[in-house]
Amino acid sequence: MSSSSKPVNADLIAAAAEELKRRRLSAAPAATPAPAKGKGNKASKTRKVKETTRNCKLRLPQQEYRQLRQLRQQLAAASIRASRQELVRAGLLLLVHLDRAELVLALRDMVAATAAPERTA
Repeated sequence: MSSSSKPVNADLIAAAAEELKRRRLSAAPAATPAPAKGKGNKASKTRKVKETTRNCKLRLPQQEYRQLRQLRQQLAAASIRASRQELVRAGLLLLVHLDRAELVLALRDMVAATAAPERTA
């Protein structure tokens, strides 16, 4: 990221993790009693909507993986348990709320950092 960007602290990540948990719980369907079996219930049946998840594997450079591990250790020291998946999802939540100009700068810095050095013949 650029030097003008604000450092992300554990409080922001904890708040993002809490927001994810709140959204996950609010998206969960409420427990409803099962309708009595009978011929008259076909019209009253509602389709159960299930939130699907996608399996997504990420390849991270060693440096970024170390940063992720270090962040988990810092959160653990503050008695906050978070998995790698939760941290990545919390980061995504923070990116969604980021100003477009800041997001473009962050992406530019990321691409510049991962660009392979040119070989000379």
